[in-house]
Amino acid sequence: MHSFGIGNDCDRDLVEGTAKAGRGSASFVRDNENNLNKVVVQSLARSVEPSLEQCSLTLSFKKTNLQEDLGEVFRN
Repeated sequence: MHSFGIGNDCDRDLVEGTAKAGRGSASFVRDNENNLNKVVVQSLARSVEPSLEQCSLTLSFKKTNLQEDLGEVFRN
């Protein structure tokens, strides 16, 4: 499920939580932004490509390990 938050006062936790539960993406369009068409097209493009779930990135350098959980990862 790809969810959208429209406006500055949208509930970010709800939009992101819905997307995460549905293995989709969360997109936001703030007030006075004119990129809703672009955001919708990006979500449609993501919906036809497979995604990888529960991804993480680990960087090891001189006995230091940095790890970041990426969650759901989409192409591009």
